[in-house]
Amino acid sequence: MGEYRYIQEAREQPAGLNRTLMEAGPEADALAREVAERVDRVVLVGCGDPHFLSHAAVYAFESLSGLPAVA
Repeated sequence: MGEYRYIQEAREQPAGLNRTLMEAGPEADALAREVAERVDRVVLVGCGDPHFLSHAAVYAFESLSGLPAVA
């Protein structure tokens, strides 16, 4: 049961993030654009499973953002 709950929560995260961003409004969008202009690389950190997943996510960040990424 506990593992199922973890998987369910992981599957719900994209929708939750999307709702949060949609509700944040134009101020958050402007701030994100301002910060994005100054980003020159992505550094992924984690401990345990998130650490190992970050190694796979490096490819996604580099492919989607065009920025160098390290784990």
